[in-house]
Amino acid sequence: MAISSSAWAQSDSSSQASSSDDTSNGDTQTTDGAKTSNKASEADATDRDKSSASADPKSNEGSNCPKTSGGSIDAEQLIVLGIRCFKAESYSQAYTYYRRAQSETSTSALTAALGRSLHKLGFYHAARRKYETFLENTESDSEGARKIQRRLEQLDKDVAEKGAEVRVESFPSRARILIELDNGDWAEVGRTPFTGVFEESEYRVAIEKPRYRREMQTLQFDSSAPNPRTLQLELVSERSELDMSALRWKRYGLITGGASLAVLGVSGVFFGFTWAKFDETDDYVREADYVPATRNRLVEKAHRFQRTAFILAAVGGTGLATGIGLYVRGLTLQPDASSSQTNGGAPSRGEATSSNAAGFEPEVQPVVNPRYFGIRASW
Repeated sequence: MAISSSAWAQSDSSSQASSSDDTSNGDTQTTDGAKTSNKASEADATDRDKSSASADPKSNEGSNCPKTSGGSIDAEQLIVLGIRCFKAESYSQAYTYYRRAQSETSTSALTAALGRSLHKLGFYHAARRKYETFLENTESDSEGARKIQRRLEQLDKDVAEKGAEVRVESFPSRARILIELDNGDWAEVGRTPFTGVFEESEYRVAIEKPRYRREMQTLQFDSSAPNPRTLQLELVSERSELDMSALRWKRYGLITGGASLAVLGVSGVFFGFTWAKFDETDDYVREADYVPATRNRLVEKAHRFQRTAFILAAVGGTGLATGIGLYVRGLTLQPDASSSQTNGGAPSRGEATSSNAAGFEPEVQPVVNPRYFGIRASW
């Protein structure tokens, strides 16, 4: 669908009237070179606003940022609504409208507008990607490119002053990372493993992947922290009968097996004592003046060592078998192929409602961190 320049012209005229810090949504200037007079832009923008108002009665109540449901609003009307919300400093709602418009059409100007909204929301990593995508598809000497370059410079300053680095890992990897906006919508910022920078604040984060339960946490991102804020999650299969992840199965298996090996080691020591006592008894019996009572005490002591060794060996062997069984259970705990991702009280709107059409890919992932090391595999 072709988007006329009038919608962007409204934002661009507002940008010219704003202060030199370029805080208006000027990204939305079109790059098609079309020139429209201010009167024509204002008249067309007024028509668009009326059209948007007719789509939602709430917009007739004087709101600078009307909220609409799905409805039959075309991409150009959504862009106008996004511009109005951005000017009203309702950046979450502006992002929602721009993203809905992008689902119907895709333009460089719309990409820049999304980047600008994400920048204002403090999602610096996602904003940078949008800005860079815009520059990749725009002539470097154009006014739009120069404007985005200035915003990238401002983004770098914001990152240096109030940016908090965050690291998110999950197993399996390639899970979607979503952050809740203040209008109840959700914005996808990347996929695990993910490292990004956000404005320091408190965020509600959701991690989701098809056939796994969605994980949600509220996190505080602090720019003064010496190290990146790290979130590590083991996603649980939706079909798991026990609320125990594969990692926990394997961890319990390693702990049980390790303890059992220690017990087996102690049993080996007692077997050594047993053989030593029997040898001592044989040597004593060879003596000409040995006393039978002393021999009997040596034999009894050897038997006590032997019984203790057998008991420890039985306990250690049983524990080792149990540990191996737990670890194998962790390796084989996989999601049912017929299971699909359900809504179930997780993000229910916006980005969070779109399903991942990709299949369940096999993967092998080496892991080294303070808690454990080894290789994770899923298939």
